[in-house]
Amino acid sequence: DGAIVFLHGGGAWRRGVYALDQNNGIKELSEAITPTLEESASTSLQTACAAFYKSSYWLCVDNGGSGDNNVIYVLNVRTGAWSYYTGIPCNSIYSDTRLGTQRLLGGHATLGTIMVLDSGTDDNTVAINFAWRSKQFSFGKPEAPKSVFDIHIMGKKQAGTITADAYVNGTSTAWAKTFILNTGSNDVDFETLHPPDGKMTGNTWGLELAANPPRALTVH
Repeated sequence: DGAIVFLHGGGAWRRGVYALDQNNGIKELSEAITPTLEESASTSLQTACAAFYKSSYWLCVDNGGSGDNNVIYVLNVRTGAWSYYTGIPCNSIYSDTRLGTQRLLGGHATLGTIMVLDSGTDDNTVAINFAWRSKQFSFGKPEAPKSVFDIHIMGKKQAGTITADAYVNGTSTAWAKTFILNTGSNDVDFETLHPPDGKMTGNTWGLELAANPPRALTVH
């Protein structure tokens, strides 16, 4: 409901999770897990991270000075009930909606991998469908309309296909141009993409790239 939820490390109030909104002021939400949070050193909570996902607040904390966020507490903001997970050291967490469905992504503290949390499956090492999107380029004049006729992509030769989509003024053009980067004579391949209408016109433009099968992209 527009409230700001935050983790407080102790001092003016006891250590815990609080909500702040303009109607009710500050309200503590973490009474059920306060004993556990009080046992954690304030320095351990400095690495905590959190995200909202499907009406729940996911809080990753270092419980007991393990050196990573080894406990994930989940607050259902509608019912006020808490649950928790262990054995998933998660040093970053992010609610992602860019592919049309909401996913909860976490960064594994020790393996350095990206995890899909709350997926209902244990599919470690399975590639995650994802896409890279550039910033919106304005060529130094965001207020002026301009046209882009060609997009030149240089990348390391790699198996599989890459699908590109253009963004004009921050909106997808549903371009969906698919190409490969594995036909060059050397280790580097080049591709020139032509917009379907011959040009893209707008104040800003950007590019999104997705790999199939999912993998790390090496393009410039």
